[in-house]
Amino acid sequence: MSPSGTSTDKTDEAFLEELVTLCDEVITQGFPELTTTTIYLDLKDDDDGSIQVEAYEDGDYLITFRRLFKQAPPTVLHGGLAHEMSHIVRDTRRRKKRPSSEQLFLQRYDHDLAYTKRYERRIDREALRRGFGKEIYAINHYLQTLGIPQQGISIQELEHYKPAA
Repeated sequence: MSPSGTSTDKTDEAFLEELVTLCDEVITQGFPELTTTTIYLDLKDDDDGSIQVEAYEDGDYLITFRRLFKQAPPTVLHGGLAHEMSHIVRDTRRRKKRPSSEQLFLQRYDHDLAYTKRYERRIDREALRRGFGKEIYAINHYLQTLGIPQQGISIQELEHYKPAA
């Protein structure tokens, strides 16, 4: 059993199919500008981050989930996808405004913890503005429960998005 109380026997293929459906829902609900963007989904085993988005030069994106998310409820997955889609939206804007700034951005993001924290907070706020408050609360709470460090908005700041018991 997982921290959410759900079964963990989902196959990778079934989980990826679920993610595709949830990805489409998140785009429809809050990210209509991404309807024509190609977003691939994948799984990984390592401990390097929880969910990550990678941009390809052709404008496609890859969102990779750690397998431990196979245990997560849909609200958590919605939150993770909304957060990563906020990254995609901001990345698209940055590339259009200053195509040559990508290397500088990555260098600052990878080596300046204060910059990373501010940037991740902006990403969470983008998802909140798009109506994903309870989902951002859910993903941050899930990560905290698993002991995975969170760079974005703290769970205490998201308390008013917490679902009623």
